[in-house]
Parts: sequence; structure tokens; C-alpha cells
Amino acid sequence: AWYKDNNSDEIYGKRLEFTNNQVYKGSVFRLYLEGNIDIFHEEIQKELQIINNRRVDIEKLENYYIEKDKKRFRSEEYSDVIYDINKGSWDIFDDLNENYELDFSDDSDEKELEEKYFNQIIYARNPKYDIVESGVIGIDFGTKSTVVVSYRDDNEGIEGSKTLPIRISGNNSVIEKTENYENATVMYFYNLERFLRDYEEKNGRPDTSYDDIQVALEAENKLSGITSGEAINSFMTDLKQWASSKDKKKKIIDSNGKIYTINGYLELEEDDFDPIEIYAYYIGCRINDMLYNSIFLDYYLSFPVTYELSVKNKILDSFRKGIMKSLPNSILEDEEIMKQFRVSFGASEPASYAITALKKFCIEPSEDNEIGYSVFDFGGGTTDFSYGIYREKENSRKYDYEIQELESGGDKYLGGENLLSLIAFDVFQQNREKLVTGGYNITLPLNKKKEVGYEVFVSEGSFAEYNMKSLMEKMRRYWEERLTDEEKEVQNITVNLVNKNDESKGVELSVDYERLDSILHNRINEGVISFTEKFKTIFKDKKLKEIYVFLAGNSSKSEFVEELFAQEIDEEMKNRYKIVMKNAKSIEDAKIQGDVIGLNSKTGVAFGLVELREGNGEVEYISAKSFKNNEEVNFKYCMGYSKKGRFISVIKFATEYNKWIEYTEMDKNERIEILYSDNIRSEGKEFAAIECSRLPVVNKGEKGTLYIRLKNPNTIEYAICENIKKVSKDKIETEVLK
Repeated sequence: AWYKDNNSDEIYGKRLEFTNNQVYKGSVFRLYLEGNIDIFHEEIQKELQIINNRRVDIEKLENYYIEKDKKRFRSEEYSDVIYDINKGSWDIFDDLNENYELDFSDDSDEKELEEKYFNQIIYARNPKYDIVESGVIGIDFGTKSTVVVSYRDDNEGIEGSKTLPIRISGNNSVIEKTENYENATVMYFYNLERFLRDYEEKNGRPDTSYDDIQVALEAENKLSGITSGEAINSFMTDLKQWASSKDKKKKIIDSNGKIYTINGYLELEEDDFDPIEIYAYYIGCRINDMLYNSIFLDYYLSFPVTYELSVKNKILDSFRKGIMKSLPNSILEDEEIMKQFRVSFGASEPASYAITALKKFCIEPSEDNEIGYSVFDFGGGTTDFSYGIYREKENSRKYDYEIQELESGGDKYLGGENLLSLIAFDVFQQNREKLVTGGYNITLPLNKKKEVGYEVFVSEGSFAEYNMKSLMEKMRRYWEERLTDEEKEVQNITVNLVNKNDESKGVELSVDYERLDSILHNRINEGVISFTEKFKTIFKDKKLKEIYVFLAGNSSKSEFVEELFAQEIDEEMKNRYKIVMKNAKSIEDAKIQGDVIGLNSKTGVAFGLVELREGNGEVEYISAKSFKNNEEVNFKYCMGYSKKGRFISVIKFATEYNKWIEYTEMDKNERIEILYSDNIRSEGKEFAAIECSRLPVVNKGEKGTLYIRLKNPNTIEYAICENIKKVSKDKIETEVLK
């Protein structure tokens, strides 16, 4: 075997030597010469066995290099790589000692060593020569699916963008389809203990097995095939929701029956198992793939506008660790190269989609005509709003244009998967008597309040979780509007559920689709009204050539969304603000470009993330919140009081942090209740006070004024005093709102 430096035309005359214990042959032939034929034949058989063992050792080592990434993440075998002088293996290069030898001997072994030779020449490849200098990766880490794209100068890309999507699971050799690039945000755990042991043995490209933990397509396929409530515990389908909840613990039971408790995301210690890090590791494996001789060092992640800074920083850290694990050791050990490695905040998800759409529709501002944009990004877990201006950049050598985000916000509970859980829960309620009698239960949807009688069938157990997932998948065709009128008329479905004894059975349920239509209509309408009210406030006095309203995210393809927007943004409003509507399907190309998919309402975010990368030379992104300065997202609540049943907000979402606000006078020993809500409609004039949560405050001292200040998105401080400037620290109370 030979080492080839691919940066030069020279092949060094250095054998890659596989060493083992020395076998002495001279004594064997001496037996023959001395006439000891019987002993000679015995020794010959031993020698032949040694030769055979040597051959097996060599084949085993060759297979290790050939099959390594097939085992790790279902890549292709490298049989045409390690024997090709123009290709070669990163792993062989990283395993070389200072003499360019593959030395697998035990340093404590004092026996003489033997050189062993491969059956044919194999080649090492220096990974640093495969670094894509112009390469940039964009990652849209989603609730239901994750999209990854790569930019490089030698890409043709979609519509000349030099950007292409990347699969993080599945077979790369099959024909491309859109769904191949919308990678499911799902993990499956088969043997977590073995995976973690292998994962920790090497800093880079560890010898893990994809059989032990699977992600995306393979995990999704396994999930769809389970029939036991217990089996749901071997999957993690809520990675992003778990992260955003910050302190929610998870229990995992791998398929070997071993139980693991995962702490809340922000409570994880340095050495704790972090599933998001492992998900990022598999993304990194597909990006930094030896099959394509590509190593990327520059990564951007997008985030929902409602995510707190602490959660975003933690996700960045998880992705940084996971992606680093996918790199060769020689790259990780090179300090100069690793100075270039970074995983950074990118533009917000709606702003990223906005630039993709603006370019798609060939919208260009001029010096005299600024263009407004707004995005209703209706995703799987949240709905994000973004409002801004697209303008020409004057007197700049760095950028032609700038996209300035004036304000952002959203509804952290309005998402396609959350709506599906509401629908599934209602179908359960429609058949409540039958299902409760049969011993079935279900989990409570996110942000749904408990009602009388729920204690009979609502549970947080694994069987209830299985039933929720099963009902959600059964109702997905309805939510995605793929049911025919004939199917709706039947008003019956059969769904596999498990009872409290973990007995699986196909249960026939009746479905009132009109009732479900009403649930969807009312919940989506809340988001649409909030979006349009904020739109009017932001663009009220702006003089713009036109304002584009982009509907983004797969959930925006719902007919309910288009109908509700048509009601809220009527012709009169369109004319007043010069609005141009673009629905979620308008960005999609009907034409497939060769074997490459076009843009859609989901992948557009990842493409825009790369377009708005720092220093891109074309469009500068000016965020409503500066990631560089670690600016926190807005406060998560409105706080105020009740007036004739209506909520009156005193503290709003955009209220400044660390600024004392005078709330009300309080008498000695007086008790009041401050109302608060995270519902985006609470900032409006018609929000019912009954919908709010309540924070009791008791004045234990003398008469004074109640002051409140905001510390972070869900924490406040308050004090009751005559002069807030002179208040002592022991008089200040801290409260975390939930």
C-alpha cells in the first residue's frame, strides 16, 4: 500500500506496513534438510495456517476501510476509492504513523514485528485537500422536517444560485423527490449504550453503527411500523419542542430494553447525552462525505423568531459538537484549519424565505423605490411573522441591496403538527364513550387547557402517546387536504390503538369533518388576524412602491389559510397598502431541473439562509434583533388588568428589558392579581380576560407604588416602594412566568 499526497504529482516510496508478530521461517527449512520429514510437514501446516491468518487479517482491514461509512450512515462502499490513485481514503491517512505506516501493534509487545502486505495497493488521501473553500451550509432545523443545502462555486445550483439540497438519510442513488430533502426530524434508538461507547472512542469520524441510532427517513419508516405502545419510547419525534421547552425531561427505552433519562435541554451537562448533537452528527456525516471529496467548515442555522437566546445558543452548541464529530481527526487537530470552522446564527426563518421569494419573482428595488415585504411562515411547530423593507444599498462596495427586518413575532403554538394533535384529540373526544370503555387514553395537545372529565382519558404515558401519534398520522391526509369527497362522506376511519394493557387493535371511529373544519378555521384565523393587525401598525406611515405578502411553510398550503387571508386582506386593504399576495404554492417550479428539485415553501428557508450569509456580496441582512450583540427576543407575555371582561395590556411583547414600569398604587396589606398571557391576540383590544393567567401580588409593607421590570423573555422583577431609584435589593421580588 502506498501513501499519495494529492497536492502533488509525487508518490512517496513509503510502504503502508501492517505489522504483527514475527514468524521465523529458517528453522522450518532446516528440518527438511536434516531429514525430519514428519516434523517438517507438521511445521509446514502451521506455516500455512499463519499465512492464511495473515490473509484474513489483511482482508479484514481492507473491509474496514471499504465499509466504514456504509456502517456509520448508510453511505456507499469505498471499494473503488481506496484502490484508486486519484481518490484514496481519509481514514487511511488519519491512521498513518510518522513513518507513513499502518501500525496496529501493541506498544507493550516486545516481540519482533512482521511486515504484511496488502493484496493490492491502497491509497491514503489527505482530507485537507478536500476542504471546499467557497463552501457554505444552510440548515433549517424544523419541527417535522429538516432541510440542508450547500453552496459552492462549482455548483450550478437551482436557478443559478450555486446552492443544492442535501439528503441526510436514505439512498443517494434513487431518483430525487422533494420529500427526500425534507428530512424527518425523528430519531430511533436501538442500542444507545453501544453507540455512545463507539461515539466517544474517537474525536472525529468515530466507528459508530447506524444500526444503533437511526435518523430521518429510516427512523420515520420504523416509527410507521410499530404496533406497541411501549415501542414508541424507542423514538424521539419532538426534538425541537423538547429543546424549546428548556427543562422538560425525556425517557428513552432503546430496543434492547435499557432505560435512559434525558434531562431538560438547558439542564444538560457537558458529558450528558444530547440527542440534538447526535442528529447534527448524522447531518455532518452526509455533508462531509468522503464519497464526494467534500469537507465544509462554514455553517448557518435559522431559528424561529420566538426562540429565546439561551435555547438558540444551546442548539448552536449542539450542532457545533455534532458536526465536528463528522470531521476527520487530522482536520480537527489542525489549529489553523479549525480557526475557519464555525456554526453561526443565520437570518431568521421568515427573513430567509423572504429573500428567496424576492429573488424568485425577480423583485428588485431601486434608489427611489423601496419595497416592503411581510412573511407568514406557517411551519410544523410555530408560525413566524416578519415585516421589513428591501432597498438598494447606496455607496457600498460590500452589498448591492439590504433587507431590513423592521419587526418580527409569531405564534409559538400555531403549527401544523400542533393542529394535527388538536384534530386527533377531537376525534378521540368524538368517540370518547367507546374509547374510554375500551381502556384507551391519549395525551393532551400542547397549550390545550384541561377540562372537567379529561382526567378519565388524558395521560402522559407511552400508550397515550402512541395513540396520539397513531391518530395524528391517520388524520394527516385530511389536514393536508388529500381526502376525496367520497372518503369524507363515509365519516368513518379505522386506526390502530393500544389499550392500557398494551393490546393493539384496529378501532373503527366516526369522524365529524365539519366539526374539525371549524376547529382549524378558528385556530388559524387567530394567527391570520394577529399577522394583519401587526402589518397595519408597522406599514401605516411607510411610503413604499409595493408590499409583498408571502405565505411560507408547508402548512400555509392549507385552503383555510388562503381563504382567511382573502377575508382579512380584501381589495380595499390591498389598494391602500399596494399589497401583492404570493401564496405558498407560487414559489414552486412545475418543472424539474434535470434530476434536481425546485424550490418550495419549506426548502425556500434553507436556500435563503445561504443567500443572506454574512459577506455574501449581494444582499445585507439587518435583523430586528442583533445576534452579534446577543440581543434577546421580545418578552413572551402581555401583562395587564381586566376591564369589563376585556384584557387591557400595560406591558406588551415589545416592552424594553431592564426598565422599571410604574404599574399601580397599592395600599398596605393589599392583594391584587396581575393578568398575563402569551397569546398573540392579547395585545389587541378584544382579548377576553378569562383567557389570561394570573399572578398574585401582596403588599407586605407600607403603601407604595408597584413597579415591574422585565429581565428575560419569561422572567420579571417587581417592587413596591415610594421611589424606585432608592429601592433596596431585598425589596425586589423575582417571578418566572409559565
